[in-house]
Amino acid sequence: MKSYERAEVAAVSGMMKTPIIDLAGATTVGLLPALLSKASLLITNDSGPMHIAAAIGTPVVALFGPTSAVRTGPYGVGHDVLTGKVPCSPCFSRTCHNTLPLECLRLVSPQQVLSAVRAQRTQRMVPR
Repeated sequence: MKSYERAEVAAVSGMMKTPIIDLAGATTVGLLPALLSKASLLITNDSGPMHIAAAIGTPVVALFGPTSAVRTGPYGVGHDVLTGKVPCSPCFSRTCHNTLPLECLRLVSPQQVLSAVRAQRTQRMVPR
C-alpha cells in the first residue's frame, strides 16, 4: 500500500463514529472472498472486490464514474449502482478530461450513498 493511500485510510477511519477493522493493504486476493462473505454490505467503486462480493452474494452499493455498470456489473440481484449523470460518462478513460475533474463521481453525494445503504438494509429485513 502506498503511503498516500495509508494517509487516506487514516483520514476516513478518523472520521468514523464507531471503531473499524482496518484491513487496507493487509489481505491477499485469496482471503478476500472469505472476508467479504462475512460482510453485510460492501460500499465500493467498480473494482475486483465489487465483483467478488457480487459473485458470493454480498450486497453491493457501487459508485461508478468513468466506467459502465451495464458493461461491468455488479451483476445479480440486490445491488445498487450510483453514478453522477454527466454527458461524458461512461468515458472509460483513466485520465479525466472533463472541465470538472471526476464530476461523474463527485456528483454522487454521501447522502445518496447513505440512502442506498439504508434501502439495502431495509430490503434485507423484509421476510421472504
